[in-house]
Amino acid sequence: MAAMAPSNVVALAVFVANILQVFSTGDVICPARGCVDEFDEETALIQLHRTNPKESDVGISGTYTIEITKVQAMRSNGGPLPGTNAQPCIDQYPFFVGSWVWYWVDFNQGVGNATAIVLGQRVPLYPTGLAHTYDFISDILPEYLRNTLQIHQVYLHLKPKGKLLEHQIIINAPAPSNMADPARQCSFKNRVVMHPVAQTA
Repeated sequence: MAAMAPSNVVALAVFVANILQVFSTGDVICPARGCVDEFDEETALIQLHRTNPKESDVGISGTYTIEITKVQAMRSNGGPLPGTNAQPCIDQYPFFVGSWVWYWVDFNQGVGNATAIVLGQRVPLYPTGLAHTYDFISDILPEYLRNTLQIHQVYLHLKPKGKLLEHQIIINAPAPSNMADPARQCSFKNRVVMHPVAQTA
């Protein structure tokens, strides 16, 4: 796997561990139209569109678009806060829920990277180096996202599960001042979606 972008390795490890905890817990998520705690697999499959697959990759390379549909309150270290009202996040960042992220993955023989287009801004994503997953994380964000919108991080999670590939995009921004403690981040994301793994050569 390609070398990870310069960053604090310890902090990154804690963040990724907490993010993966979100995938394995039945947390309460608040989309724009209210809180839900169920997973609609059929709807999630419809939300993901895959184009331009490569025949020589390991099954994850391609170009995708995915819709941001929900938000969750998070601790400063990336730990989830199930049940915490995330409506202040939607009020502070109304442009996220319902927006679409376009991203492409170029991965072959254990080496590769990814790029996301977030609100019209190009965001390079780098492999985290975690085993058994294809996880990519941003390093330095474009000035508009970083300074104007105060976005902290963009994270892409891809995980093969048999003949399916799990997708999730996560965009982290500071929690507004009226969020209940100990919330420090707003984590915007799509519902986890599954897509057939591309056929390899």
